[in-house]
Amino acid sequence: MLKKRLFDQSIVGVFPDSTRFLYYLLAFLNSDVSSKIMRVINHTANNSANYLKKLPIIKSKKAIKEIDAIMKEYFANKNEQKTLYKINTIFNELYKL
Repeated sequence: MLKKRLFDQSIVGVFPDSTRFLYYLLAFLNSDVSSKIMRVINHTANNSANYLKKLPIIKSKKAIKEIDAIMKEYFANKNEQKTLYKINTIFNELYKL
């Protein structure tokens, strides 16, 4: 999430239709599951928005609620390792990995 910053065309910008899923989408795109699926869709290092659109995103009310709480905690404490562990645990279970 970039606040009051500009980015050039080399960065893939992701703009969700609804802010309701902002934390969930941010968490998913930083999860191991997302990386694994992306490598199947496109094995190169170039991940344009067109490839991101192909990612299957499972929306679970329970997972969305859990992820929102985790992400709010992350932005308050900035504990990246703990946050990534929790995120990966949820998405691994949701995607049966």
